[in-house]
Amino acid sequence: MSGKTVETIDTGKNVLVIDDERFSREYFQNILEKIDCRVKAVPSGSEGLRTLKERDYELVILDIRLPDADGIDLLGEIKANNHLTPVIMVTAYATVNNAVQAMKLGAFDFLVKPFEETEKVLAGDKEIPKRKEKDAREVLNMKKCVDFLFDFKGEISQGMVLKLHLIEQEGIMQDAGKYRNVDVRVGKYICPAWQDVPKLMEEFVSWYLAAKGKLHPFELSCLAHLKFVRVHPFRDGNGRMARLLANFILLKNGYPLLNIFNDEKMLYYLMLQKYDSERKERPFVRYLVEVFVGQYMEYWKK
Repeated sequence: MSGKTVETIDTGKNVLVIDDERFSREYFQNILEKIDCRVKAVPSGSEGLRTLKERDYELVILDIRLPDADGIDLLGEIKANNHLTPVIMVTAYATVNNAVQAMKLGAFDFLVKPFEETEKVLAGDKEIPKRKEKDAREVLNMKKCVDFLFDFKGEISQGMVLKLHLIEQEGIMQDAGKYRNVDVRVGKYICPAWQDVPKLMEEFVSWYLAAKGKLHPFELSCLAHLKFVRVHPFRDGNGRMARLLANFILLKNGYPLLNIFNDEKMLYYLMLQKYDSERKERPFVRYLVEVFVGQYMEYWKK
């Protein structure tokens, strides 16, 4: 193995994808190649282990359900032999138990494959099974959040942030609209102590008010996103809140919305993790610029 002493995600290097679904392998390969990763994709656990013996990889993406192996067991074997290699677990069948097991065994992160048909949910045309009610509520709440941002005429403040979180988590969290009162970690990132959150949010608002007259609106939007997720002020919903606030800044300055669609989410998460490990803002800003331009390119051509 290489001489690394700290586990980080090293984009631009060699990535191994272990997933039995051809669509998933191609999906990961396409998005990882966008950030100059060299990708090897294999369909089984046995082939994945054999491949890991042949060379070093800077990142492994591992499906939890494989035809010849249990992903959790495979994670333990990979970490035993390649303990400094970050492993991201992915699944369409997430359970709390699986997530806890994966993180205990040293997974860098645990991501759920995004397959929700949100358009049908919003239109009221899709019947929601009982187990999907939380997902449906999140979709409907997000629509209410976007409506709120279009109508809101004030500036970002702690009160506005708390109100937005209340709308976003209505019917989902008991402490919706309230800062967290517990310490949390996201993957390997240890978030600030909960006692410091009000002061850090006060600093966030002060930074925004001072920066909004100095930075380009798109750069301001991206940096606000990064600074907010670093504070992680709520127990849940912080990623969605960061994207909502970023879009509010764009809207306020006459720009259209920036959407992180399902097929972009893995790359989006990787770029956030790249920022966590390197603390360099420019790659994340450049990535969002590329997403934004790509979404509206056809419109601008007309």
